Amino acid sequence: MTNDRKNLLLWKFGDDYLRGLKDHLADDLRIRVWIDKKKFRVPTHDMNDLYKQLRFCRSGNRLRADYRHQKDFIRIYPKIMPHASTFLYMYNRYPALNGEHNFQDMMDAMHIYTHFFFDLLKSNRIDYVFFSRVPHRGPDYILYLVAKELDVRTFILHQTTTPGKALLTTDMHETGPTGENNADVSPVKIEEKHREAPYYMKRQYKTNRYLKVFLTLFRFDLDLLLYHIMNARKHHRFKKNYRLALSKSLPEGKFVYFPLHLQPELTTVSWGGEFVDQILAVERLRAMLPDDWSIVVKENPKQTFHSRGALFFTRLEKIPGVFYMGKEWDTFELTEKSEFVSTITGTVGLEALRFGKKVLIFGDAIYKDFPGVIRYTDGLTLNDVLSVRFSHEEVEAAYARLLKNTVNVVVNPEILVLMENFSPNENAKNLAGIINKATR
Repeated sequence: MTNDRKNLLLWKFGDDYLRGLKDHLADDLRIRVWIDKKKFRVPTHDMNDLYKQLRFCRSGNRLRADYRHQKDFIRIYPKIMPHASTFLYMYNRYPALNGEHNFQDMMDAMHIYTHFFFDLLKSNRIDYVFFSRVPHRGPDYILYLVAKELDVRTFILHQTTTPGKALLTTDMHETGPTGENNADVSPVKIEEKHREAPYYMKRQYKTNRYLKVFLTLFRFDLDLLLYHIMNARKHHRFKKNYRLALSKSLPEGKFVYFPLHLQPELTTVSWGGEFVDQILAVERLRAMLPDDWSIVVKENPKQTFHSRGALFFTRLEKIPGVFYMGKEWDTFELTEKSEFVSTITGTVGLEALRFGKKVLIFGDAIYKDFPGVIRYTDGLTLNDVLSVRFSHEEVEAAYARLLKNTVNVVVNPEILVLMENFSPNENAKNLAGIINKATR
């Protein structure tokens, strides 16, 4: 019986809200590797442990890759390489923690991660990989790519903003409904012109970067100290460049509202494709608009220096008719005053639909198939956008179809702030049921 069991690899499912998961799995399934626990322990949004283990050769507690499967590795590595640019966007957030500062260092890191996850999947005979979030941190993206090349089945869960609901897919770029059309599903009531910000935008973390530098002195970690010093300098420069770039008022006449995403995050780095470069999307938008139309670009309230170097502002300033607005501007006011809204994959698109505004998207938004949503393509014209018609009732029906294709589980503890009477054991039971069904 043991030989017939299927081996699972779980990426970042925490114990605190999934107690007793193993007890509810089918008898023919076993968790062979759980990257969140024991020697693979990695906090959900703090990759420092895994990055610090990168140089595995000299220490027993660092990443191990024994190269036993070198012939097979040579076969798949050329297929992983075309995805290097996406990995670098993800990994660029962390390289100073490990001493990697240049392109060659980061490519070496990608090579090591590819070896490590290749050996991990092969040596443990993994049959299924389950991700608790869409791959977007770097190592998880490499694991996803390697699993695909080895024909190991991958399943990705993504928490929605609806409490207790998550999307389940086998492809990180398939973000919308994957089931039947469900045309007979009863519409979900959506309040028109709703002005409440999503729960995750209400949390503002104030970080004293200079205090971090001071406290790190007592940890005797030179790499981490230099990392915090560098970040403190970058943050100071960002605030200066941000203030200098701000527009003092809204433009006169017609404008398109383009709120910037928080970066780096999965909404652009995983779902944006080439438009992880948000200015590239603004340039495309500018090219399709008449000269007398403007673009209002609003900075994300939670944005820091990441992805906002001095040249970011230089590029933005060179685009004619762009007004860069500060974090404090009311996004709902800008939505209401605009002709239409444009985003990569942002929640602002769903908010715009509530205001009866059309949405031009550049990435794999979960609402990409909703009425009133236009996906950018080369050759798209302003008339193509303006000719789109939709009703609020159609949006409600589309949202109902989306929810119909979700599963009942919590895989991101941040959503717990919206939930009452949450049961970790019941949640673990739900996840086990999802795993059991997906692996049949």
